[in-house]
Amino acid sequence: MLFLYLASLLASFLLSNFAPPLQNPTEECFQSAKTLVGLVDCLEDYTVLQGYYDQYSYLEAQPTIIQRKAWFNAVFTLLHTDNNCTSAIVPSAIRDVYSAAEFTDSDGQSFCVLYERTVCPCSRFVKKGWGFMVVPSSRDAVLRHIHLSGPHPFFDGETSEQATHLFKGTGAKSLLIPGRLRTAYPAPSACIMGPRKSPYFMTDPAHNNLEPFFDANVAIWEWQSQHGGCPSASCAFIQLHGKADTTCAKDTIFLSTGLGSVHRNWYTDSVDRPIKRLKEQLLVAFSSDSSSMSPVTVSLPSDSKCPLTATKNVVGRYLNNIPAFTTHDVFTNAMASQGVQKPSLRLRTSKPNLDPNSSAFSSRRPFDSSSSSTTTQSTAQNMTAATLAPLLPTTTSTITPALASPISVKSTHTDTGSVSTVESNHANSAGAIAIHRGAIDNTTITQRPPNEVMNKVREVLDSIGICVQPESTFRLRCIRPSQSRSGTETPQEENELMSLEALTNTIYSSDPSRDPAGEVRFSVELTRLAGLNDTYSLDIRRLKGNLRSYQFLYETIRDRAQLAA
Repeated sequence: MLFLYLASLLASFLLSNFAPPLQNPTEECFQSAKTLVGLVDCLEDYTVLQGYYDQYSYLEAQPTIIQRKAWFNAVFTLLHTDNNCTSAIVPSAIRDVYSAAEFTDSDGQSFCVLYERTVCPCSRFVKKGWGFMVVPSSRDAVLRHIHLSGPHPFFDGETSEQATHLFKGTGAKSLLIPGRLRTAYPAPSACIMGPRKSPYFMTDPAHNNLEPFFDANVAIWEWQSQHGGCPSASCAFIQLHGKADTTCAKDTIFLSTGLGSVHRNWYTDSVDRPIKRLKEQLLVAFSSDSSSMSPVTVSLPSDSKCPLTATKNVVGRYLNNIPAFTTHDVFTNAMASQGVQKPSLRLRTSKPNLDPNSSAFSSRRPFDSSSSSTTTQSTAQNMTAATLAPLLPTTTSTITPALASPISVKSTHTDTGSVSTVESNHANSAGAIAIHRGAIDNTTITQRPPNEVMNKVREVLDSIGICVQPESTFRLRCIRPSQSRSGTETPQEENELMSLEALTNTIYSSDPSRDPAGEVRFSVELTRLAGLNDTYSLDIRRLKGNLRSYQFLYETIRDRAQLAA
C-alpha cells in the first residue's frame, strides 16, 4: 500500500512539473491566423472592454516604474529588428507579461510582433492591456518610415484593421494598437479633462499620457530621432480615428495637424505642407472609386467647422513639440509651432464600405511624402497602401512623424468619447434601458420588472457556466468557452468574473451536430419596446462563434429564464 501511495505521489509530481504548458490564447493566434489582418483581429479579441476596471483593478493593470521603463525598452528594441525576432527583445522585468514572436503572412511577408501573453481565463481580456506592436521582420522590408496606430479599437469602428492594411501595404515601419477600450476605466482623465458633461477617460490613450500607448509613441519617436530624424518628406506618425455619420456629417474624411480653424493660415498659405498633399491624394484616390454611392469629401479645419481637430491629443502634441497642458488651454503656444512641419497626423472617417481592394486603388499614385502631420475623418478601407505610398516615397530617408486620426466604420465616436444618442442603440446612461431594434421573438417578451429579469438572467448564465462581464445595468457581455478549454484553466485574478466551479459547469449539447462545442461570444441585453414602457425584450445577439452553438445557447437561456411566464 505504501509503495502504491508513493508511486502515486511521484506520478503526480512528474505530471505537474513536466507536462507541456498550456498555450496562452494570444499565442494561439499565431497558429490560427493566416494573414496579418487576421492576427491583429485575433489579438484584438482580448482587448479590455468598457467599464471593466475600477480604481483598484486599473492601478493593478498599470505598469510600475520598472515595468514602464521595460515597456519603453521593448518597443525601442523591437524597432531594431532585422531577421532576429525572438522573445529576447522583451526585458526580464516584463517577460512574464509580454513576449515577441515572428508571424509569416500567407503571402510570405514576415513580421515581428510584441504582444501580451497573459489573459484572464474567464473574462478573456488581457490582464494588463498595454497593447501590441508590429514591425517588419527585416529592415529591407521597410519601405517608408510611417508609424501607424489606431488609438481607439472597437470604439472607432474597424480602425485597427484599416491601420493594418495600410501598414502592410505601404511597407511602413510600425503598427501600434492599444489593449484597452478608451472607456475601460470611465474615470475622468487628470491629464486632459475635456468637457464636464463628456470628459475624457483615464484609459483614453489620446488624452492621458499615463497610458502605455503614450510611452510606446515616445519610444518610437526616440528611435526615429536616432535614425535620421523625421523629415516631413519621408516620415510620418499617423493615427486612424473614426466618427459617427452624424458628427461632421458633411465631411467624409477630416484631416487635422492639431491646429484648429483659428490657425487657418497654416492650411491655406503657399507653403507646401504635408496635410495639403494628403488631402490632394485622398481626393485623387476616392474620385476614381466607383463603389461609393455618394461623393467623398475631404476637409481641413480651414474649410470645415468640424471640431475634431485633435488639438488635445497628447501624442500629437508631444510629436509636434507643443508643450503639455498646464492650463488646459488647447491653443497654448500653438502659434509658436506654425514654423514647424508638424509630424503628427490624424485621420477620421465615417464611410464604412470603401473597399481597399477595389479598382480605385489599382492605379492610385501614393500620397505625397511630405504629409507628416494631419487628422482625417475618412473611410478606413479606402486608405490603402496605394493611397499612402505617394505620401512617403520608397527611399532610405527618414520620415517626419505625423499623427493621423483613426478611420472608423459606423462608429459612435465623438471627440470626447461620448456616445451619440442618434447613432447608438444603447443608452448613454449605464442605468437606462435602450429601445429595442430589429425583429421580435415573442418568447423573450416580458412585463416583469427589469431588475427581476436581469437577476434571473444572471442566475441562468451562472448556472450554465457562462463568463459574464456587465457592460451596463441591462447589458451583459458573455462568453461560453470551448469544451476543449473548459475546466483546464483556473482564475488567476481576484476580480475574476466567475468561479472555477461555474467554469467547469459550462453547458454543451450532447449532439455535436447541434453544438460543435466551440467558443461563443454573445451579448444579452434587456431593451424596451417602443411605445410600451412596461414591456421589454431580452435580446440575445451573437458576436462571434458557431451559429449552431449560438442557437443552442439562445434556446437554453430563453427556456430557463421563462420570461413569458
